[in-house]
Amino acid sequence: MSRIFAPFIFLIILSAAVFAQTGSIRGTVTSQVNGLPLAGASVQITQLKRTVETNEQGVYEFLDLPAGRYTLVTHSDGFSDQARTVN
Repeated sequence: MSRIFAPFIFLIILSAAVFAQTGSIRGTVTSQVNGLPLAGASVQITQLKRTVETNEQGVYEFLDLPAGRYTLVTHSDGFSDQARTVN
């Protein structure tokens, strides 16, 4: 009977380990001209094709990301696009 339950317990432990390897990226987009936060700017992780928009304080956040190295591209009307690589 213990052989039947052993694979099931392994799957639960494996799922928990995979879930624990996620993270987040958070930052603030500011103007290159005056340093003020830019609300409504889009920020995209190119590798995942996920995009979020900055809030009123210029803050953005990506949640539940697999571990890795990502390129973030920021776009806001009237400004040139910017790209940054993060780990």
